Amino acid sequence: MTQEGKPKTPKHSQGGTGRSCGLCLFIFLLLAGASAVAVCLIYRPRKPRFAVVGAAIYQLNATSQPIISTSMQFTIVTRNPNRRVSIFYDKLQAYVSYRNQQITPAMDLPPLYQEAKSMVALTPLLGSGTVPASADVVNGLMMDEASGVVR
Repeated sequence: MTQEGKPKTPKHSQGGTGRSCGLCLFIFLLLAGASAVAVCLIYRPRKPRFAVVGAAIYQLNATSQPIISTSMQFTIVTRNPNRRVSIFYDKLQAYVSYRNQQITPAMDLPPLYQEAKSMVALTPLLGSGTVPASADVVNGLMMDEASGVVR
């Protein structure tokens, strides 16, 4: 007790526990960030590349507007440019669009595991169903077919 009758307060501050928790959190975040940078520098992950290398149109029926039915087969090649990273595609879908409008129903492709530095070719048969399409898309597709752009 002091002379005035008040209890004596300790000389150390009460914020020591909060300060040490903050320091621990800062060190943890710093180590996590350094680990993430190290993983990126070691693995250097890059996006896979997809390309359509072949196409065949088996059926193109746009006589009953605004509905279109098509049957097409495409050869799609996917390339994994990573040296140390393999990729697992658990859900792939493919569909054909013309002038930013979908003209075939979406088709689910099987899951695919792609090794590092590899190429895989997929040849899905798309279509064989009817899809609503705008008159502009149907007319444009028919004109492109008549002129030989779409065969």
